[in-house]
Amino acid sequence: MPVQVNVFLDTNIFMNMKYDFSKSPLSRLKKYVSLGIVRLFTNEIVVREVEANIRIDTATESAHLKNAVKKHCFREVLESDGYELLSRDFRQEKWDELIISKFHKYLEDTDCTILKNDNIKLNEIFEYYFQMIPPFESREEKKHEFPDAVVIKSIKNYLSEYNTEMIVVAKDTGWEKAFVDDANIELIDDLKKALIQISSKYGGTEESKYLEFLGTESSGIIDHINDWLYNLDWDECFESDDSLDIEGIESVEVENIKLIFDGFEYIDKEEACARFKAIVSVCIEYEYNNYDYALYDKEDDAYYNVKHGTANEKHVCPIEFSINILNDGEDMDINDYEFEGVELSSDTEVSSEFREDSEEPEPDDEYFAEKTYTTCLDCGKPIGIDNDGLNGFCENCGKNH
Repeated sequence: MPVQVNVFLDTNIFMNMKYDFSKSPLSRLKKYVSLGIVRLFTNEIVVREVEANIRIDTATESAHLKNAVKKHCFREVLESDGYELLSRDFRQEKWDELIISKFHKYLEDTDCTILKNDNIKLNEIFEYYFQMIPPFESREEKKHEFPDAVVIKSIKNYLSEYNTEMIVVAKDTGWEKAFVDDANIELIDDLKKALIQISSKYGGTEESKYLEFLGTESSGIIDHINDWLYNLDWDECFESDDSLDIEGIESVEVENIKLIFDGFEYIDKEEACARFKAIVSVCIEYEYNNYDYALYDKEDDAYYNVKHGTANEKHVCPIEFSINILNDGEDMDINDYEFEGVELSSDTEVSSEFREDSEEPEPDDEYFAEKTYTTCLDCGKPIGIDNDGLNGFCENCGKNH
């Protein structure tokens, strides 16, 4: 059972979808990403090419629209109330900036990995050019394929570095020839075909139906995880620490939740159980007592010189859970969630900040302040909580050791 399918989108795929990010197959792909089924990739060259083509295409369409209005509308109509907007210059509407912003929002929402070209060696690209290695099928006709050659090389470098596979969605014969010997790359020329291929990787028709349902429920799944996290007993999740005692959780802020689909535990026509892993980024503020320099009095069975403070920690940790889905033949519904808990440790910690109280707390009883529990090894003076210089010496003698 595959965990994630890597998918790369070339410039012409966005163009063929007419930059429709809400109702085209790009929207369905986004659902697969939200479930963790797909990890999306593109290249920084593709991003710039899409931006350039959006500007060209919107300028062309604006001109066509202006000419169509001028050709087919009577002047009386254009100058009448309610139709005056038809007389405006559509080329000044800045539709290109609107579409470009939606393009970048799509890349952000899908957490798209944009491959960089910093490590591409120019001499290798020229070698492909002079030897007419695809995408340079013809030296005379393919000089403009240099950007494609760089993008193709970035894909191969990434797959080689991470030893993984990828579906590349691009409609270009040069790309097809360039990847002909790469067993870890599957080139598909249409996004709809790619989505069918992705669905087939998870089995038969029943699995596809359940996946489609989960895709429509992805935001609700995130909300349910979020609610579960805020109701979690977080002080029980921390790795035990002999020197630090968590006194109480002050606040919890869930910054990000990323789903990764992990397959089906079981599936039939009436019921299915889907496994997920969620990568959670969370910030936790808590009060603590630090016992690093504390002194223990056996007679009183109490610790002295305990430091109190407040800590802020950020953790990125995995959460495994399952979702039980019921299917009555007409509708599907999520029946139950089962979580396996959260473990916070030095491995999950990203950053931390500790702020100890500036003033030591006053003893609860004057008796504790006056009480002595040993004598100084140097001067023989009784040592209590007020004059303990640590390591068996009083405060004055401890400076000499």
